Parts: sequence; structure tokens; C-alpha cells
Amino acid sequence: MKDERLWAAKERGLVTYEQAKRLRELGFDEPCCSCYWDGTLMPFSSPVDYNKFLKTEHWDTISAPSMRIALRWANNKKGANSNGYNPDKLLDELEGKR
Repeated sequence: MKDERLWAAKERGLVTYEQAKRLRELGFDEPCCSCYWDGTLMPFSSPVDYNKFLKTEHWDTISAPSMRIALRWANNKKGANSNGYNPDKLLDELEGKR
């Protein structure tokens, strides 16, 4: 199941579940048309900030942005240099800036 989610995210150009969790920790707040709902990738048609949409003791949603949206956010909001387009390296850099 985990491999299927990873494949689905990559096919759509989305960040992986692990990357999405890291982005949420860093304050990612852009509207997205996809989210991870309790770890399962869910596509939707309306852009929403799913990091704030539904978080209870029973449900947890995490925004699933495209790589492009995540990198743009990192550049604009965090001043990160995403020229190398390595999302994990970029997240490592951002986590070091906190």
C-alpha cells in the first residue's frame, strides 16, 4: 500500500506523504487540490489549506502540494534556494533554519 501511495504522488508530481508531513511542520499554508487523509492520497477539485482543514483526534489531513507549489512556497516564504530541485535536501535546509 505504501508503494502505491508513493507511486500515485510521483505520477501527479506531488510531494510524498513524508515530505508533506515535513512541510506542515515548517508551516506550509498554500491551498492544494490534494491531501493525505490519514496517510492516503486524496485528490479533490477545490484548493484548500488541508493542514488547517480537518485535524481532530480521529482524522488528520495534510496538504499534498505539487513539487512546484512546495518549491515556490519555500522560495517565497522561507527564502530557501530550490535551484537544485531536490525536495528532501531543500526540506533539510529549511529545518536547519528554524
